[in-house]
Amino acid sequence: MSDPLMEIAEFAGKASGTIVKDVADFSKPLADAFRRGWREAMEEKPKTEPAAEQAPDSA
Repeated sequence: MSDPLMEIAEFAGKASGTIVKDVADFSKPLADAFRRGWREAMEEKPKTEPAAEQAPDSA
């Protein structure tokens, strides 16, 4: 990744953290639900596409 892209990713991460902290100020259960969803999403493995069926080569 390029440095600007890394900076954007870091900023987005900090912004997400700030949002969760702000949500926690008025609803701890809502912030906890956000955190659970975040952790679950981060633990998910990318789904692989099933291998496409290949037609036999015709001569």
